Amino acid sequence: MREHIRYARMGFQTEPSKLEESAVNLWTESPAEIRRGLAWGARKRWLLAWVERAMAARLTARERRCVHLYFMQDLTFLEIAKQTGTVGSTACRAVKRGLRKLRLEAERDPSWQAYYRGSRRGGVGRR
Repeated sequence: MREHIRYARMGFQTEPSKLEESAVNLWTESPAEIRRGLAWGARKRWLLAWVERAMAARLTARERRCVHLYFMQDLTFLEIAKQTGTVGSTACRAVKRGLRKLRLEAERDPSWQAYYRGSRRGGVGRR
C-alpha cells in the first residue's frame, strides 16, 4: 500500500514494472543535450566553489550570511532581516556590499579572468 501511495504522489498512473515492460522510451534528451547538461554541471560546480572561497576570504560574517540567504535560499530582504535580527535596509546593504566585494575579487582573480575569457569564446564558462 505504501508503494502505491508513493507512486501516486510522484504522478505515476501505473506500476513502474509495467512501464519497464513496455517499449516506451521516457527519456527525451539526446546524447548531445546530456553532454551539454553535464558540462554545465561542471561549470556550475566550479562557479559555486569559487564564490564560496571568495565569500570566505573577502566578506564579513553578516555579508556572507545575507548573500547566502538572498541568492542560495532565495529569501527577500525582509525575510533575511527576520533571520538576522536586523531591518530590511540593513540586509539590502549587506547584500550589495557583499556583491561589490565579490566583483572586485573577480576582477583581481586570475582564475576568474581565465574562466570568464573562456566563457566569452564559447569555451569553459557561461554561454
